[in-house]
Amino acid sequence: LGGKGPDTGDEGILYPAALEVGGESIDILLSVVGDYDPKEVVQNGVNGEFGSVNVREGTSVNLVFKFLATGTDTPVDVGNFAFTVYDVDATHEGFNESVKVCGADRASTSYNTTLAKVPAQNCLMYESTVEGGGDNNPEDPKNLTAEQLSNSVTFFFGEARSEFKATLGISGPGFDAGRNFIFALVAIVSCPPPPLPPQLCPKMTQPNTLMAPSQNNLGGRGPGTGAETIVYSKALSVEGQDVDVVLSAKGEYEANNPEQNGVDGEFGNLNIREGTSVDVAIQFVLSGTDTPFEVGDFAFTVYDLDSTLRSNESVTICGAERAVLSEPTNVLAVPAGACRMFQSYVKGTGKNNPDSPRTLTDEQKANSVTYFFTDPVTEFAATFASSGEPKNAGRNFVFAFVPALACPPEPPLCENIGMVEMN
Repeated sequence: LGGKGPDTGDEGILYPAALEVGGESIDILLSVVGDYDPKEVVQNGVNGEFGSVNVREGTSVNLVFKFLATGTDTPVDVGNFAFTVYDVDATHEGFNESVKVCGADRASTSYNTTLAKVPAQNCLMYESTVEGGGDNNPEDPKNLTAEQLSNSVTFFFGEARSEFKATLGISGPGFDAGRNFIFALVAIVSCPPPPLPPQLCPKMTQPNTLMAPSQNNLGGRGPGTGAETIVYSKALSVEGQDVDVVLSAKGEYEANNPEQNGVDGEFGNLNIREGTSVDVAIQFVLSGTDTPFEVGDFAFTVYDLDSTLRSNESVTICGAERAVLSEPTNVLAVPAGACRMFQSYVKGTGKNNPDSPRTLTDEQKANSVTYFFTDPVTEFAATFASSGEPKNAGRNFVFAFVPALACPPEPPLCENIGMVEMN
């Protein structure tokens, strides 16, 4: 690869008969565009059932993956395939591996991902955030542990093409050490679900439109008096039973405009002071009582996550089975232990605020994240935060018990819909 060895001759890595499409055998040829600086070039080629490329720490390499008719230089168009990079992790010095792929329709990570999505114009880019070790390296691209899934990302291509581009890199000042990037043309979990309108699965808990709260005094900040909660009466219906949703602050809560708490149109609304955060318990109770009520199979969406010049908004929720973003998205996944955290990175304006949780534009979907809960719970924990120094300004978090995209997908396995896979 790049003339760096370990072989001589043509400057590439050739994987013969790597694919079979319509009975035709196809080679994959890797070539370099620009500079390439490996540390241990003997690691290039294969690592068990994976392809492997070695990169020196502190450098990156731009690769072109070409599909060729086996034994020739003739390009072949291949469509409906997946490309996965595995074991994307960080060094103990805190330097991060990253992978950027251009031309893919979308990318998918596991529900417990440790990878952060990074803005990359017209491309999809992911970066490690958690230190790895050799003891968790995968051995089979189709048989991964939960930890191995969390360090992987799959890029999906629909339209046929004869090549695609990827950049593999490792941050840092450049120690005399190497990092191995391993890959395969296999999806890590399953094929991407088809786009669906924002409708509920038949079995999901039915939300009612959130009405003005019957109690509105979160953390004792007003605008009401009495119990230091926000109560949305009859917010949900479960098997004919009305359920109230009760929000209570756990610890410090600073609001800039507490009179904005409650509802904003069809959404629940929570105001916090810029540069602060609040931990909130969201509880379900039998309507009109304090009796806890178990609710399962429900969705909770936070909308309009955007940034100012000074601050990014984030939401962290614990206990959800999974979280779903649109593609493209303006929201970054951030590792948060057993919880799921998402943060804005695109500046917003009041002009793109949603009017209804059931009629979102593509831009509004891109600023939203939906959490799905399957097992019955009587409450769950959420943290709403605005980064930066505290300012005399407020940020509103709007939410509803409606999915921004669709119910939790149960997509078919790739091979069942003709997804091309690597030999």
